[in-house]
Amino acid sequence: MVLPTHRLLKLPGRANDLTGKLEGLFKVAPMGEATPENVDHLVAKMADMGAHGPVFGAIGLIPGELHLLMPKDLDATIARTPADHSDAWRKLDVTLLAYAVLPETGYDASPEHIDYTESGRHALDAVEHGGFDLALLLNATTIEDVIEVSETGDRMPRKSTYFYPKLATGVVMLPVG
Repeated sequence: MVLPTHRLLKLPGRANDLTGKLEGLFKVAPMGEATPENVDHLVAKMADMGAHGPVFGAIGLIPGELHLLMPKDLDATIARTPADHSDAWRKLDVTLLAYAVLPETGYDASPEHIDYTESGRHALDAVEHGGFDLALLLNATTIEDVIEVSETGDRMPRKSTYFYPKLATGVVMLPVG
C-alpha cells in the first residue's frame, strides 16, 4: 500500500497567522483545535474530499489550530507548477503542495528545514513538541497516479510515495543449490 508523506516545516521568522497568505489561492477552512482526535477527523475528511480533487490539511497555520485547504481555482493552482512536465505530474497533490502551498508559507526550501512523516498524529506531535512550526498533510498518492505519471515518461516528484511495507535493506541473498 502507499501511505501519505506529510511535510514538517521549520519557518524561521514566520508570521503568527499564515492563513492570509494562502487565502489568495485556497479556501482555508478551520477544523478546530489541534488535538489527536481532531487530526484523525481532518485526515478522514481529506480522504473523503480527495476523491473529488486536491485537498490539504494544515497543523499550525495559526498555532494550536487545524485547517483544511482546498484550491479556489484548480487551473490557477496548476498554473504555478512547471509547464515542462506532463499534466498528470502537474495535477498531483504533492506537486501542487510544492509549487502552490509551500512558497506561500515562507518555507525557504532548505533541506534542514523540512522533514517527513506518514502519520498525522506524529505530525501533530512534531509541531507541538518537536520544534517544527507547521505540518502540511496530504492524501496518499494512488497507484493509478504513479502509473499515469510513469506512462508519460515523467518521474514522480521527490517524497511523493511511501510504499509500505518497506523491503528490508542490507539483506544478502545467497544462491541455493
